Amino acid sequence: MKVYTVNPEKSKIKWKSQIGDLHIDGEMSARDGSLVSELGELVEGQVNIDLDSIKIVDSSLDKKNQEKLREHLRSADIFKDQDKLVEYKIQSIVPNGDQITIKGMLNFNNLAFGMDMNAEVQLTDQKFTAHGHIQASKSNLVFLEQLEQMFEGQIKGDQSIKTFEVECDIVAEPGK
Repeated sequence: MKVYTVNPEKSKIKWKSQIGDLHIDGEMSARDGSLVSELGELVEGQVNIDLDSIKIVDSSLDKKNQEKLREHLRSADIFKDQDKLVEYKIQSIVPNGDQITIKGMLNFNNLAFGMDMNAEVQLTDQKFTAHGHIQASKSNLVFLEQLEQMFEGQIKGDQSIKTFEVECDIVAEPGK
């Protein structure tokens, strides 16, 4: 068994969504996490995401409304957890051709949502890297409803979330 520690400086998490007619792209930072391999294969782990780091990098909103939305998304009104933390915990790994499907639980605000991530993973003795993609869909209806509540009152017109995707590049190094 080998444990890898997530490197927040080298890991990148991007998100994009369509809310009504608006397109919003953003970034967040991994705060910490660990990943475990056995016999050269990923078997378990978790990555914690710091929601205080949320940024809007591109949007059909003007700058003033982008900042207003960003502050709203970071507010205590939204996040009941004082540390504004989202945890993605791996439940199982399913081979999927050249990739794997990571079946996991996304936990925030005392709620848990099943989220599958298709990922390309590379493991060596010195480094773990993964490039993954999550797309929330109708199977994640409760998650999408929670997101809509987060944006409630911040966007004029149609506030229904049409799409929500997360793209992540996670880099981890052997644990200390």
